Amino acid sequence: MLHGRLSHCDGPHTMPIVEACFNACVGHRYHHLRAVRLSTQPQLRIIGITDRGFWNAKANDAWDKTKEKDNVRHAVDMYAIQTGTARDVSFVIDFLPAYLFPSGERRIVQWVWWAVSLGGHSSWILLNSDPRVSFGVPIIGGADFEKLMAYRIERTFGAGSTLEPPRYPVILRDFVNSHDPAKSNFQANDSSNPFQGKKILVLSGATDTLVPFSITSEFAGILKSTMGAGSIEVVVEEGAGHQLTPTATERTAAFVLKVLSAPSSKM
Repeated sequence: MLHGRLSHCDGPHTMPIVEACFNACVGHRYHHLRAVRLSTQPQLRIIGITDRGFWNAKANDAWDKTKEKDNVRHAVDMYAIQTGTARDVSFVIDFLPAYLFPSGERRIVQWVWWAVSLGGHSSWILLNSDPRVSFGVPIIGGADFEKLMAYRIERTFGAGSTLEPPRYPVILRDFVNSHDPAKSNFQANDSSNPFQGKKILVLSGATDTLVPFSITSEFAGILKSTMGAGSIEVVVEEGAGHQLTPTATERTAAFVLKVLSAPSSKM
């Protein structure tokens, strides 16, 4: 799990979902103990990661505040944090199994990531870059970084403001064009599409003005057509802004339970 900006792994952006997931999974297991031996059932391990932005106060001077607090490096800060956090998750996937099961007692067969806000941005990058992550729940996160930055600069500095250096450096633009999910081969109907074979639940708020769903809507719509029926579900909650709502919490827990209950690699 990944949290939002100004929070941490055991903060208010994550713990409600942790509790909901545990409660749902424990209840499900209790009702199935008589039918199936417990030792044959998959176990759920929840891992919290504090993203790199928590340690970088400068990155919190975002364009969406005031012109006086303008951070000319906001775009670089944001994408560095998002990309770095996604890489941190892949690093954890590389080594955590060796710490948890040094004698090979169990094998981790599925990785599911849910993430809120800033973490939601990172989860899209992770789903795009790491084939081991088969399931993801980006909550109030954006899949298209360039669209998000264009929206923020215009919102702060007025209509007609564009993504230009130094606020959007040429080197950063080149990197985003090579690594961002919205710049990937997500329109393909074959294995060259990094999202093929994955299951994604997208949760957004209809009145979110910080990361509006319009940032992701076109991308998600194309994914729906290329990934196949049932591969991606999009929920835009009416009346919800940039917040973790009870509805989003419940839907995330239900998604995790569905993954845990299904045969490996199926859902």
